[in-house]
Amino acid sequence: MPSAKVPRLTGLKKLEGKPLELLLRGQDTGDDPMLILRCTSEGFELLDVVNMIASSELYQQGEMVKRITGKSVRTVRRLLKEGASVRLDTPQSVIAYQYAAALELAIEVFGRQAKAESWLEQRATYFYGYVPLDLVGHALGFRMVEEYLNQIKYGVYQLTPCLGMIAGTPGGWIARCTARPGTAASDRNGTAAAGIRPAAESFMRRSTPPRRYWRWPPMAASMRLIRNPMC
Repeated sequence: MPSAKVPRLTGLKKLEGKPLELLLRGQDTGDDPMLILRCTSEGFELLDVVNMIASSELYQQGEMVKRITGKSVRTVRRLLKEGASVRLDTPQSVIAYQYAAALELAIEVFGRQAKAESWLEQRATYFYGYVPLDLVGHALGFRMVEEYLNQIKYGVYQLTPCLGMIAGTPGGWIARCTARPGTAASDRNGTAAAGIRPAAESFMRRSTPPRRYWRWPPMAASMRLIRNPMC
């Protein structure tokens, strides 16, 4: 029996710009910290939300359209055809903002939109098997996804997978610590101060993302996890 066709919001004109730029009509949040609060309180125009959705193949799927706008694909099409000015209510505007922000941040982190969208719809070990996209619609879930992506974006720790158990670290990860010059943690061999390895092992038990960058709390020594050449 053929599977039912999944509805999509097709036929949209794709505009140039990042998701948040399209949603906010080019306004820069850096110039006005209260901009997001005002926009979500007033409610985003449906057309602006649709322009943001048009920038993503993933967001044009029927289920995603309903999550972001609170309306079905059929209803969105009808409202666009009527040309009436429709605003989302405040809670739905907050959700639309969270999806736009998550997509834009993921693109910055992964470099390509296709890769960012792929990551957003796959289960993640760090989120205990949850799909990031399913978390974004919830205020606390969005904060978790945003924090995780920002730690990758601004972190300095490279995590590289390795088969087998190497150097006693879970999943075959090994740690190389390079002490910062002029700190108490530095020594002739460039090894890190005691206590960093347990932190690394605790972190790796939670998540083992391939080739990502992570930031631990400030330490005297920086840590890199590298692939063992024997693997």
